[in-house]
Amino acid sequence: MAGVVARDDAPNALDAIGLVCARAAFVATVGGLVEGALLVRALDGAAAGLVPADAGLWFPLGLLAQLPARTLSPWARGPARRWRVASLAAAALFVAAVAGLVGGRLGLGAVRWLPLELLGALELAVLATLLRPEPPFRRAIALFGLVLAVAMQLFAARWTDAHRAFAGAMTDLAWVPRVMLRLVLRRIA
Repeated sequence: MAGVVARDDAPNALDAIGLVCARAAFVATVGGLVEGALLVRALDGAAAGLVPADAGLWFPLGLLAQLPARTLSPWARGPARRWRVASLAAAALFVAAVAGLVGGRLGLGAVRWLPLELLGALELAVLATLLRPEPPFRRAIALFGLVLAVAMQLFAARWTDAHRAFAGAMTDLAWVPRVMLRLVLRRIA
């Protein structure tokens, strides 16, 4: 067909899937690192490898959080809107953290952190959807996202198999590991 020019900057399927995995890996890395550090502190620092394993368990939540994040991300475009959305997000996280602390006094267990983990994942996913890489970097970020997604999942699966006691403790302390290890992967009964 004469006159049709192929564009190199148009995203293909590999780029699209890789960018979704890169965004989910961003959510999983930040959310899993924060939660993992808190879990290590709760377990008195005895669990080597728990932090990256927790990040691997956050990856499916990072994938799911992108669905509502695509709907919410247009509200955060523009400098004036961005500050309002950031302020509301920070306030929501604060309220969820306080509710989690109060839930501990009420004996709610791992479910008490559910609102905080879901809000954190959603807010990180909105932030990840706002980042749009330019065409020269898109392919590299997509490939890195695919490799990171596979590595995170493999490490989390191997670590939980090798450290069942710590994985069981994770399910008692936080909601994301509980759902992933008990309900989805069925590794901890």
